[in-house]
Amino acid sequence: MRCKAFWKSHLQCCKEFQARCLRGRKGESLLILGAGRLLDADVPFLLSVFEQLLLLDADPGALEELKKNRDLRAAGARVQYLLQDVTGSIESWTEELEGLLFNKCEESSLTEFLQQLRPYDSPQVKAQVVLSLNLLGQIPLYWRDRVHALLLDQYGLDTDVDGKYAPALQAALDASCAALQLGHLEMLKSTAAETIMLIFDREYCYYRRDQAPWRVESAMYCSNVEAALAPYQACERDSWLWHIAPQGVEASDHGEIHVVEAHAFRHEK
Repeated sequence: MRCKAFWKSHLQCCKEFQARCLRGRKGESLLILGAGRLLDADVPFLLSVFEQLLLLDADPGALEELKKNRDLRAAGARVQYLLQDVTGSIESWTEELEGLLFNKCEESSLTEFLQQLRPYDSPQVKAQVVLSLNLLGQIPLYWRDRVHALLLDQYGLDTDVDGKYAPALQAALDASCAALQLGHLEMLKSTAAETIMLIFDREYCYYRRDQAPWRVESAMYCSNVEAALAPYQACERDSWLWHIAPQGVEASDHGEIHVVEAHAFRHEK
């Protein structure tokens, strides 16, 4: 990991937040969405708390790496690996968009298509505790980047210098990104978990060493997470900075810092 020293604080904050939220729990199941390589989770601690771990990710390479983890291997059948797209939608949306572009649609039809997109059914997995791990802010980026690539390659349409399209088209793309985030929050509720934990990017901040102003972009297309998760009630919250890409390490002309938020919710029965 090229930025290991810069990521250390973020990873520790993730683990400490999880420990606070899970204090006193024992013998249940934990579903981790966006498990990745679990750099941001304390695997021995989670195995000491939960009887079963369900690790879901769309990247087969990540899950193969997890299967090599000594602690997870020792846990045997207590750990399940689920290879799925957590949105249940991006692949299908991509195919629909490709078909639309192949038929040389008008830009108005493209705008209408993006505006009306709604998520398909997400994977249905039940657990007492569910953790969405550095995922909510990332989900729209996977879709947005596909849209950008397809519109440029098949439609000859590029964004402006700020990465934006004409207002109507941009608003429609933003609406589809919001639908993905709201769909993810609905999926969290569909697990019927007693406790839901989310760790996610709220803002992306870009800086240059020789300039005082930062460029800030919101990572959130749906603004009110608490309202979207009702009737779950907020019980824990934290926030910190993640220096994800220092200038000169990933890019020579700028660095990137994320504003991270962590929330926990409980369902009072």
